[in-house]
Amino acid sequence: MKPLLTILFFSFCVNGYTQIIDSAFIAERRKQYLVDTGTYLPETSLVDRKDSPVSLDQFKGKVLYIGLWATSCGASIAKFPYQEQLLKRLKEIQADSFIQFINIHVEDPKQDWHRALKKYNPIGINLYCSDTSILSKWNLEAPPAYILLNQAGKVLAKNIHQPDEAGGIDYILYCAINGIHPADAIVKEYEQAKLMEKHKTAAAITDPGYAEWFNKTIRSFIEFQSWRTEHMKNNNR
Repeated sequence: MKPLLTILFFSFCVNGYTQIIDSAFIAERRKQYLVDTGTYLPETSLVDRKDSPVSLDQFKGKVLYIGLWATSCGASIAKFPYQEQLLKRLKEIQADSFIQFINIHVEDPKQDWHRALKKYNPIGINLYCSDTSILSKWNLEAPPAYILLNQAGKVLAKNIHQPDEAGGIDYILYCAINGIHPADAIVKEYEQAKLMEKHKTAAAITDPGYAEWFNKTIRSFIEFQSWRTEHMKNNNR
């Protein structure tokens, strides 16, 4: 591991993470991530851009990262560039082929959805839901809301990390394709980050699986950090 990359990635992952998150927060989020685990999402009406019916069962065999969004929700739309960057990072560690991004539009008229697709072109499978009760039916908060399903189509976690929670969502997805539940992944990530913070070095990592992920993602996170700086600068103009 090159020293400069280690320092930069350490700064990105630890300094911005452990200052705002404590063990009580992790315990609460772990509890949240265990809600509805192992269940199937209730069936609902989904169609693609061509108005053809689509079922989530069609995507079994991959981990599904599902985002529910609305054209009237600026916070939803703001996630799209980060989602693109997330997929880019997953490709760099050859994890993208195990995960399918699915964007489900809710609440607003279909014509608004079509216009937004042309304007923003969000990556992944884009679907529209006409069922206005989908959020309550799926036991979700208001959009943007994200769900993770396992390869069998069962819920891993709801109201999961969002695409702009870089590092956290990357590790959760990496763990999901390796059979580790998100509730356990966030604990492991927190523990390893605290060790690095305490000892001021990535050599403090004790979990072999986390170390493997950490080493694989260093360079892509440095590139992401540069992208994010430019992206935020452009948005503030």
